[in-house]
Amino acid sequence: MLEIVLGSALMYYFATEAFEIEKKPPGTVYYTETADSRNLSFHRNHIEPVTIKPAVEDQFRGIVRQAYDYSCGSAALTTLLNGYVGTSLTEQQTMSGLLQYGEYQRIIERRSFSLLDMKRFVTAIGLESGGYRGEFSDLVKLG
Repeated sequence: MLEIVLGSALMYYFATEAFEIEKKPPGTVYYTETADSRNLSFHRNHIEPVTIKPAVEDQFRGIVRQAYDYSCGSAALTTLLNGYVGTSLTEQQTMSGLLQYGEYQRIIERRSFSLLDMKRFVTAIGLESGGYRGEFSDLVKLG
């Protein structure tokens, strides 16, 4: 009887030490990959757990959504500046900069920002910017 109790206690101890039994966050899965390149190999490495999220959650990660009807240009510029240049601007800050350094009266008249307004703002915050004038046929010639 003592052997059975000791054996059960040892099995419980080794099972709790060998396997993780704490709760995992929802969506956590383990996956394995083959340990060698042979087909039908049964030797596998267990990789660290991965948390799976719905694609909708990460679909717009890092993208600044436009808050106003006519602010798609400022939202797009803010996304580029934050994601690729490393600034941490809000759409409102970008719009204020575009109004300050752009052609204010023309922005109000057309209710949108031009690429020239964006170029001027980007230059004003110390980044290199440029613009080109051309027709679609010029792009075709470039190949």
